Amino acid sequence: MSVWKEAMMENHFKDLAVVHCPIHFCAGRKDNQTNFTVTQAYFETIQSPHKALFWFEHSGHLIPNTEPDLLQEDIITKILPAATQIQ
Repeated sequence: MSVWKEAMMENHFKDLAVVHCPIHFCAGRKDNQTNFTVTQAYFETIQSPHKALFWFEHSGHLIPNTEPDLLQEDIITKILPAATQIQ
């Protein structure tokens, strides 16, 4: 519980506004745990040398369980090629 309380005090908008590596967000439109509007706002705010946001229209918080084929396709066709270009 102490870790949860500490995590709840984090404000990534303020405390993690810049990352110095590529970052990829996978977000479910039906996610009630990490609301997609907050994810969208944070994605637009965060600064990174490369960033991408992948929407999963039919998923909640468990994207690998609800849309595993689409997740795999995004990783193989979009994230991995981008990673090899960055190196």
